[in-house]
Amino acid sequence: MMHPPQAQITTADNEMLITRTFDAPPELVWRAWTDPKQIVRWWGPIGFTTTSHAMDVRVGGHWRFDMHFPDGRTSPNRIVFEEVVPNQRLVYAHTGDDDVADITFRVIVNFDRTDAGTKLTMRMIFPSADELQRVARKYGAVQGGIQTIGRLADHLAQRPALTLTLPSEREIIMSRTFDAPRARVWDTMTNPDLLRRWLFGPPGWTMTHCENNAVPGGTFRYAWRGPDNVEMAMKGIHSPPPRAHRPHRNLRVRLRIAVRRTARHPHPHRARGPHNHEPHPPLPLQRSPRRHHRLGHGARRRRRLPPR
Repeated sequence: MMHPPQAQITTADNEMLITRTFDAPPELVWRAWTDPKQIVRWWGPIGFTTTSHAMDVRVGGHWRFDMHFPDGRTSPNRIVFEEVVPNQRLVYAHTGDDDVADITFRVIVNFDRTDAGTKLTMRMIFPSADELQRVARKYGAVQGGIQTIGRLADHLAQRPALTLTLPSEREIIMSRTFDAPRARVWDTMTNPDLLRRWLFGPPGWTMTHCENNAVPGGTFRYAWRGPDNVEMAMKGIHSPPPRAHRPHRNLRVRLRIAVRRTARHPHPHRARGPHNHEPHPPLPLQRSPRRHHRLGHGARRRRRLPPR
């Protein structure tokens, strides 16, 4: 894997600008910045640690935290959020926890989606150019900014990787470990309201339909709309898992999926073929041979005779 270049910092008048591209989507970078459990793992220059007391990421909300210096000193800090656009933009004012601080500045952070992942732009605005120079000399703000964003890059690089395998021509297996309770992962994978929050499809697409009945024999149907009104839909059936159905525990299910991608049509339920003449025939759903195997060879041919 190619590692993104080091953060770039420029200063002009009373502003310091930090930019860096991360090999991660904006959703993950945003979460690393706004999740109190994640931000303490990377916030601050090398050698510093952070203790978070309260974090409320909304307009008018506060983040109260302590910065612990390598020499043992502790500095109380407070951030007040002024603008919050999830996965896109964050604006806040940084000051001391008691409104009497040696450093005060305003920060604008943009999370821009790119082909490589996310371009982060962090603009720090100080009260004056002299104040910026003083902070840079006394606290090493320039090098500290490079190290802090570098620690963010290291944190993002440690996220669990997705494993993709192709055991046969008709199977795709995706696996990943999540740092979350089993019940929460189950709900995220089966609750339509939660599915809409992350099952976006390719970049630039939006989800237009979401149905899911996550029980053996239940059906699901998802639909998305992309650029130029191109539509994509997916539907299938939850087959019985290898063992008894156990919610919150058994996520191994067999899915029969039909995928169709068509241009938008006046009759969206009649998807046209490649030459725009005939509808696509429905994809056959084949029964699993396991049922006959369980019944036995003789049971398949046994019939009940009518009464004489």
